[in-house]
Amino acid sequence: MIQSYATTSNLLAQMGNRSAALDDYRETETLLANTIDDPTNILLHSYRANAYSEVGESLKILALDKRTGEGQKRELLLEARSLYQRSWDVLQDKSNLSRSSSRKLDQVVREIAECNHALEKITDYGPR
Repeated sequence: MIQSYATTSNLLAQMGNRSAALDDYRETETLLANTIDDPTNILLHSYRANAYSEVGESLKILALDKRTGEGQKRELLLEARSLYQRSWDVLQDKSNLSRSSSRKLDQVVREIAECNHALEKITDYGPR
């Protein structure tokens, strides 16, 4: 269910359905928070990392939409970056992941960098 909501959030964001994408993002977050983390369950770790990355992507898409105001853009990008970081945290522990999941680590690092780059373009981000 977690992966389904995360993927749906991403697809809805790509289609421009902001409200529904945010609803599915919130549902994904709730499900992730209520799922007990079993360090021995490699499949669960993989799903968790993928779900964080998927909803991070959906928020990044919404943030970069031309209709998104600067304040909300910053908020969405910060949350997307946080979600990518959570994915990275899971992925970096390669001893708990399958090989296919560990390959996503570089992709997540690029996504974090992309969020940072987009945040740097926003005038109210960072010290002056």
